[in-house]
Amino acid sequence: MTRHCILLVMIAMCVASPTSVVAMGAFDPTLLQQMTQTDTTSQDALQQQLAQQAQAQQQQRWLQLQDQQSTISTIQQDVTVNKAQTSMEINPWAQYLMQ
Repeated sequence: MTRHCILLVMIAMCVASPTSVVAMGAFDPTLLQQMTQTDTTSQDALQQQLAQQAQAQQQQRWLQLQDQQSTISTIQQDVTVNKAQTSMEINPWAQYLMQ
């Protein structure tokens, strides 16, 4: 059970039987403050971990994008060169046929 669930159970018990919960020390201010501080620390650690994972994923996507762009550029250059070579080879035949 998480601390929040335990706290909710203790509150429910307080409504049912207030003396037993107080006898257990559930509403000790230092205990509640310690539980709250622990939860806050856990949340901060989780947020930092999620931020690091998001940054790593973003960097991976950026690297994939760079790789794809370089591949596209290489293909475009190859197509341009092949198109020029093809037109130089076909141009004399086209002129011969037009005569």
